[in-house]
Amino acid sequence: MPNSCLHGYRNKLLGTACIWAITLVTLLWICFLGVWTADYYGSLPGKYSGKLYSLAYGSDNLELATFLILWGISFIILIVLYVLKPHLRNYFRLLALPSKGKYVCVVRPLHEVKVIEENTNWLQHYINVFTGWLQVSLSRDKEYTTCPIEKTSEGRIYFTYQCTRYVFDEQTQQYAPYEFDLGTSHRRLIQQADGLSGAEVAYRLELVGPNFIEVKVPSIPAAFAREFVSFFYLYQLIFLWAFYFYAYWQVGLVDTGVILLSATIKVVLRVQSERRLKQMAEQEETTPVKRDGEWLNVSTRDLVPGDVIEVTTGAHMSCDCVLLSGNAIMNESSLTGEPLPIRKFPVRIDDSHYNVAEAGKMSTLFAGTVVSQVQPVTKSTDSLESDRVLALVRFTGTMSDKGQLVRRILFPNPISFIFNEQMRIVVCILVLYSIFVMAMATYLYKGNSVAIAFYGIFAIAQLLSPLLPAALVIGQSVAATRLRKKKIYCVDPQRIMTAGK
Repeated sequence: MPNSCLHGYRNKLLGTACIWAITLVTLLWICFLGVWTADYYGSLPGKYSGKLYSLAYGSDNLELATFLILWGISFIILIVLYVLKPHLRNYFRLLALPSKGKYVCVVRPLHEVKVIEENTNWLQHYINVFTGWLQVSLSRDKEYTTCPIEKTSEGRIYFTYQCTRYVFDEQTQQYAPYEFDLGTSHRRLIQQADGLSGAEVAYRLELVGPNFIEVKVPSIPAAFAREFVSFFYLYQLIFLWAFYFYAYWQVGLVDTGVILLSATIKVVLRVQSERRLKQMAEQEETTPVKRDGEWLNVSTRDLVPGDVIEVTTGAHMSCDCVLLSGNAIMNESSLTGEPLPIRKFPVRIDDSHYNVAEAGKMSTLFAGTVVSQVQPVTKSTDSLESDRVLALVRFTGTMSDKGQLVRRILFPNPISFIFNEQMRIVVCILVLYSIFVMAMATYLYKGNSVAIAFYGIFAIAQLLSPLLPAALVIGQSVAATRLRKKKIYCVDPQRIMTAGK
């Protein structure tokens, strides 16, 4: 985790109670806002039934003014919770050393990938500077991920971040993915052709974890919760509530229906794509492995770096391996898109340097590829002889090429497309125009202050329509549906327009 920092935390009963209290107060406040809205229409039950403004002692002006206060406080509460969302839970935990706590918060800088033209105008430049300052001020330039600290059967502590196990090193007092040095020369690799002992396998499995990439697909309710915590939906909720209160509920219902429909389509498409990715990433089968000098049929989930496996025809490679003996023809289309089969040769018995980025690529079997055909070599002067096709496991899990690919899909870096840059300009212009309209309404409107405030709210709602984000979501969802018909799956529809360019 380059340029990342870790903070340790542990729970405290008082902090947990505070979190539940904040959640409860927020929900009760929204319910109270709903009660006040019902009172505006005389829809309260019991003795207040059919009476307008009963909670405001029959005063419509007091009813409207009180709603504005409640509405403003709700707006502030939701915005504060949104800004503090990434690290709100840890505010109510006690700080601890990363090695002593129950949780680790990984703080990673976000490096935005810019897919835009270099020559930007002065307005776009200054808006980018302002938005960059705003992101830094609100800590939106970093990613906060809190992971529980776990222990192995031997008492070694670790945590899992982005599908990778980070083990605590007592000497360096740091967490890091563990890597085994298998050597860099051909001769050193071939010397490990006898495989590992059971004790060594258990030790390595404890350090690197299982050779299995677990993709967690949220349930439909959890997926909706993840979708609705974005800023756009909070903005829509706030303004639609004003619609419902001030005799504009018919339009509010229509807008709410459009927003819910677009969100449902987006959530369903994303969950389906994530399930497809889960099927691709979570691969497990049985393979022959040489351990303690004997050949055993072992689940690929239990493979560790240094294992020696037999490569068989039709097998799906679950890890990156070096071919030690025999030849193999590989189908790499699912990993690299290469339509033609690739022939792989064993490493030679010499002191040449093994480099997977250069000549060593012809002796490397990558995870995610399929074995089309194998050919054992029983007589050879420059390579290992065996009646089996042998391969040495180099990388497992997310350390393999396939694992890195899956990790980039699951946890992508943010991108900035020309459309996003121009959208910021449009939003800034609309915000300035909204301020101007509110100022003119305050100056020219000949009503009381409460009526002027509602006029300003509806003016902003028309200029910065709550349906604008929904329109963008619908367009992206339609594009994702069309791609799906072409067997192209997308877990982040916002990136489709980047591919279109």
